[in-house]
Amino acid sequence: MNLKRYFHDDSKRKEHISCTAALEYDLAKEINGEAAATEIHRHELFGCTGEEMVQEMKPYFVDFPNVKNNCLRFEVSPSVEESAGMTDADWAKLGNDFMQRMGLMNHQYIIVKHSGTEKNSRQAHLHILANRVSLSGELYKDNWIGKRATEAANSIARERNLVQSKDIGKANREEIKQAMDGILARMQGFDLAEFSRELEKLGFRVREARASTGKLNGYYVTSRSGTEYKASEIGKGYTLAHIEKTQKNLSITQSAGIMETPSNPKTEDYTYKQGQYSPRKRKDTTPKVNPQLAVELVFQELKRVEAYTKRIEDATAKKVEIDRGSLESAENRLKNVLADFERQGNRMKNGSYVDKKVSMYSILCAFFSLLFACLMCYLWVDAAKDRDNYKRYYEYFQEMDKQKSGE
Repeated sequence: MNLKRYFHDDSKRKEHISCTAALEYDLAKEINGEAAATEIHRHELFGCTGEEMVQEMKPYFVDFPNVKNNCLRFEVSPSVEESAGMTDADWAKLGNDFMQRMGLMNHQYIIVKHSGTEKNSRQAHLHILANRVSLSGELYKDNWIGKRATEAANSIARERNLVQSKDIGKANREEIKQAMDGILARMQGFDLAEFSRELEKLGFRVREARASTGKLNGYYVTSRSGTEYKASEIGKGYTLAHIEKTQKNLSITQSAGIMETPSNPKTEDYTYKQGQYSPRKRKDTTPKVNPQLAVELVFQELKRVEAYTKRIEDATAKKVEIDRGSLESAENRLKNVLADFERQGNRMKNGSYVDKKVSMYSILCAFFSLLFACLMCYLWVDAAKDRDNYKRYYEYFQEMDKQKSGE
């Protein structure tokens, strides 16, 4: 059951429709030249015309001179299927039930039934006009009146197994969406006039929304049941700007023959949902080591080890005393060489080498480096032992030289 709610006052300001004009419209409604209005029920009103009834309401307005909305006007509209078999007594019961739930039974009011609308001659509905001031002189509070009226209509619908107002609106919008989708799928580009004609063929009506300058800002669509909706109320994808943009992109895509298929489809089953943050892969900042350069450095170090070893061998062969500082220096150099080998190994490991040949070369170089280091240490120890063994001979010959020089 659909519901619309209006406010009217009896002031002489042009921007407001008077209670008299609203009531006379309800009582004199015509569709295609035929009377469509039937008075269903009235409460504490005795006039024959709308003006006479409003004059009966005016004495209650005296105590509230600053109140502009003197009258309340409601429209209660069941669906065409629900109202098909309803009698005037059923309509009167429906209207009074609504007024009771709104707390307006102690007010002057009149209920008028219209057999249809200009857009749908089968859409029967009720118009209810009530005095906002009660018979006991109390002003009816209109705070959240729209929400209260909707709740009253929905409660009636639940009790009578009727369609609720929110369900009617949802169904109307869904019906409009389906019709618009079918039309847009067949259109090449977008033309509002053609779009409107196609919708009218399906029983809908389109009304343009233009600014005071004449600029087209949007459009409205009237459902088959007679309810008008803005394009944005139907859905964000059905606004004028969105439709024009979408149709333009589609026409460009079709003319260019573009197929939106991925060139490298991925088969991974991602667990991230749309709109959810998916972490990016961090860029690998590990320093890469050139294998060829690493091998060259290893051979350079091997040559240095070989040179030091040769110097020790030469000194041992000549039975020359080796200076302790030189030995310590050689030992430190060997330690540095071993440390360099270790650093080169770590760099190659962190560089994430996958070449097995390079890895084998690195292992061999490290092995030979350790072998040369051990050999050098052995020679150094052996040279030290030789020095100690030949020390006494060296001292003896020194003593002999001194004696000869003394003679």
